[in-house]
Amino acid sequence: MKKEHSLLLDFLRFFAAILVLIHHSEQILHIPHWSFLASFGHDAVIFFFILSGFVISYVAKNKESDLRKYAIARISRITSVSIPSLILVIFLLLIGNLIWTPYYTASSVDSFEWLAIFIQSLFYLNYSSIGVGGIPTNGPYWSLSYEVFYYVIFGIAYYIRVQWIKYLLLLIVSLVAGLKILVLMPIWILGCYFYEKHSVIQQRPVFGSMLLIVIMSIYLLIRALNVDDQIVKLSSIYFFGSESLANETLSYGKRFLADYILAVVFVMILISLFMISDLYKYRIRRFERVIKLLASYSFSIYLYHYPILIFLSHMKLNSYIAMITTLLISMLIGYFTERKKDVFKKVISKSLNFTQLPEK
Repeated sequence: MKKEHSLLLDFLRFFAAILVLIHHSEQILHIPHWSFLASFGHDAVIFFFILSGFVISYVAKNKESDLRKYAIARISRITSVSIPSLILVIFLLLIGNLIWTPYYTASSVDSFEWLAIFIQSLFYLNYSSIGVGGIPTNGPYWSLSYEVFYYVIFGIAYYIRVQWIKYLLLLIVSLVAGLKILVLMPIWILGCYFYEKHSVIQQRPVFGSMLLIVIMSIYLLIRALNVDDQIVKLSSIYFFGSESLANETLSYGKRFLADYILAVVFVMILISLFMISDLYKYRIRRFERVIKLLASYSFSIYLYHYPILIFLSHMKLNSYIAMITTLLISMLIGYFTERKKDVFKKVISKSLNFTQLPEK
């Protein structure tokens, strides 16, 4: 992969995490001036799925040559942030219940429910066919349930050579995943497909610039008019009879048809940006260290911000101060977790009795 393409994706990954932060800040802290930017929050998650498929295809082809390396890299990457996020949720829940007992919304969840939620969250089963629901104070955790299953399905399909074992495992994992998770997998697969084909994209500055303008105009029009919400409403009624039934059946996957359209739009935007990379490659390379540094916190920002926002919302701080504080705290925790995933890799490698692997 060209360096400028890698840096572009890193920058977009960080930018998408910030959009999710803004989306939830508008919801929790009630910042009306940012309501338009907040509407991009869900779109950012769809972009994450595309980017995830792209990256997994890249590392499988170039860095993680067998299932052992793949499994350790994926487990260390996810657990370095997911486990601390669960600890953070419980810590803030306990403190919040002590200070704001009448107001802290999570206090309505009893201990038994929390135990069930915590156990299923450790294994990313929240929205699977055997899941019992999401984490009340960390909504973004839902996407991990989806993404981890995509990792597992990809790993089985790509690395296992014995056909009957492969298909049996794929069947079992798919049944456990369930429709809620599988319905969005085509978006993730589109990211894999984009990686397979991205190397044939040629530099076409004029055509690429025109394509970018057209596709971005279409996307902004979709967002300004909330066309995707109308698609969700119509598709829910068509396929399930009502929006409530669609939500009950598919949960976050209820937007699948609109999300498929958005995914195609995002890939077209990426194609156009790759077509014109000669126009910005020298500029973006100047900021390589900054971009890589910011991108290294993107997962932490995404997974830590929500419980922190809820906690700070009870402190009656200025909304912008609360949002900036949330960002800084998320990055501080990320410094000791996401940026230290090498430690998680060593622990996982030793616990599974594997030879220590080099960092990818």
